[in-house]
Amino acid sequence: MDYTSSLPQGNEKTFLVQQMFNDIAGRYDLLNSVISLGLDTYWRKRTLEMLLLPSNYSEIVLDLACGTGDFSKTLVNMNIKTIGLDLSMGMLRNGRNRQDCPVQGQGEMLPLKDNSIGAVISGFAVRNFTDLRSVLEEVFRVLIPGGRMAFLDVSQPNSKLLKTANNIWFNKAVPFLGGILSDKNAYSYLPRSVGYLPREAEFKESAKEIGFHHALRRELSGGLVQVFFARKQ
Repeated sequence: MDYTSSLPQGNEKTFLVQQMFNDIAGRYDLLNSVISLGLDTYWRKRTLEMLLLPSNYSEIVLDLACGTGDFSKTLVNMNIKTIGLDLSMGMLRNGRNRQDCPVQGQGEMLPLKDNSIGAVISGFAVRNFTDLRSVLEEVFRVLIPGGRMAFLDVSQPNSKLLKTANNIWFNKAVPFLGGILSDKNAYSYLPRSVGYLPREAEFKESAKEIGFHHALRRELSGGLVQVFFARKQ
């Protein structure tokens, strides 16, 4: 499938994202490590720290758009009951040694009860949600009062030098490496999908309108990535 045409919307985007991640699931973890130069592990660690979860945390944590389960594995090792949900069955099946409860589903329609989840975490999926506003509404619905969400995704650095280097790497090197190790069309689409990311003000406004408290955006590694954080009041 050609993922390099104009950015899709609605059901077309849902289908494309699902098919794309089914196609690249087998080598997704390898490519993540290569294209992030190994920094993805550090970024996930910092994102998880923002949730302030102690070991043996008693509430369930949702790993939304969990992929092969990187966040889930860490949470399970902390003795935290974890549900991993992803649109792509290919990604769920490629998760090695999963001990979370994997569920196929969409962030816009979470198959979970109101006020049933202690925290929601997500890695590199904000761009891939079909309707981010609906996802935030669903996250708010399932979180317990005081529950937190932290969504990690790519960003644009503020430094001109770092921004230039990042653009060359993300827009040139990533599709090239993706073509060698996995699917060139998919890894040509992923850099372009940055266009789906919300601006900081847009995220904060939406989160507060939905009812979240203390909504913020934090940059990591000079702005190479960002974390969208909010807490249910």
